[in-house]
Amino acid sequence: MSLEYGLYTPRSTTLHSLDPRAKITWAFIMTALCAVYNNPNYLAFVYILVVVTGLVSRMTLKRYALVIFNSLVFLMASLVMWGLRISAMGLGEPFLIIPLLGWTFTDLGFLYAVANCFRIVIPVTAFLILFTVTRPPDLTQGLARMKLPYRFGFILTLALQYVPIMFRETKQIMEAQMSRGLELRGGNIIQRAKGYIPIFIPLMVRMMKMTIQLSMSMESRCFGAGKDRTYLVKIKFEKRDYAFTLFWIALLIVASGLRLLGYGVLPVPFM
Repeated sequence: MSLEYGLYTPRSTTLHSLDPRAKITWAFIMTALCAVYNNPNYLAFVYILVVVTGLVSRMTLKRYALVIFNSLVFLMASLVMWGLRISAMGLGEPFLIIPLLGWTFTDLGFLYAVANCFRIVIPVTAFLILFTVTRPPDLTQGLARMKLPYRFGFILTLALQYVPIMFRETKQIMEAQMSRGLELRGGNIIQRAKGYIPIFIPLMVRMMKMTIQLSMSMESRCFGAGKDRTYLVKIKFEKRDYAFTLFWIALLIVASGLRLLGYGVLPVPFM
């Protein structure tokens, strides 16, 4: 399903039927595991766990392609930022040389760059899966039941609902401007960037107008006047939710124990 219709994708899977609090806990544990290790071998195992979870959720191939593309972008950026920095410090042995640019990567610099790429991709993928398998109202209720302010959950789900709206509005504006003769595919990068100005300005105007209308609607309905919030369908933590949550908490405890024993750490002066 395209992002035009929202991040949530209805499916009949075990992950979809879990309590949103269990899925939120899983996403944060995956993020925490990225802070435990800086060795790409260990982080690759964490990434495999995330991918397997995504397969269970039956996430669409388009979203996997989006994740893979972003992973390659983050890897290139990480190689330039961290790979060259570690290599310039003289840590490790020469591993990759690019004579055209005058760059030399050491094995330790390359491994640390890959590790930092995983540290970015794993949380992004985990939360993408979370938003794919959790309805926005359930996500709001789950965050509120975890003792977070209701406004926080409302703002988060509202932002997620704006994603498909922006996609639809952008598509409509592009089609309207192209029907008037706007060229977006020809020319160099600068010309293409200038061509998107007639799209960006109407999009911003529309989004600001929608925001004003939403704020007026919320104010007219006395949003935030009552402290206790009621829900049409109340979520309930069941046995499978406890089992799912305890499994990932146990995994985090084991991973932290291995880290304290010195496993999964590269010999670099910073984490």
